Amino acid sequence: MKKDIELTRRKVLASTALVGAAGATAGAGTWAFFSDEETAEDNTISAGTIDLDVNAGDGFSYTWGNAAPGESYSDVQLPFSNTGSIDAEELVIETTVEGDTDLAEYIDLEFEYSNGDAPASQTLADLAAGEVTLGGIDAGGSTTLTIGATFASDAGNDLQGASIDIDHTFTLRQVAGQDE
Repeated sequence: MKKDIELTRRKVLASTALVGAAGATAGAGTWAFFSDEETAEDNTISAGTIDLDVNAGDGFSYTWGNAAPGESYSDVQLPFSNTGSIDAEELVIETTVEGDTDLAEYIDLEFEYSNGDAPASQTLADLAAGEVTLGGIDAGGSTTLTIGATFASDAGNDLQGASIDIDHTFTLRQVAGQDE
């Protein structure tokens, strides 16, 4: 007795797909590609530095005694250098004043920077309320900051014997990333 097998399109398509899948699986084992792998080891990323050096690390201070209205104080010159590896775009000076704050209204401080920035002049009272921003220092570069003071000529007798203590904080800032 002979068995008739009825072939439908669905059976033929399924058989063809099965044979194709088996062939692809068998063929994948017979194909080979060359490859090679290398490893890069001991890589390092290190951040640069900004290092402000004021007066060669010796610090500084200034004293103006017996000041009288209308007089100016001789200039203090401070050498600054950036001993770091990153250029700094600005030097920021913050000032604090303690003591007779009325006197601070009549003392003008002038900061002159040897990098060509225009001098910045403000009363000590204004300086204590904000900050002065000057140009930066390139990595490995140096500049000089000159500080001068003037006692306003319109100061009254009520300031006789008054005294103030002044502190300056200098901050060298990068501001934005370098493009190099």
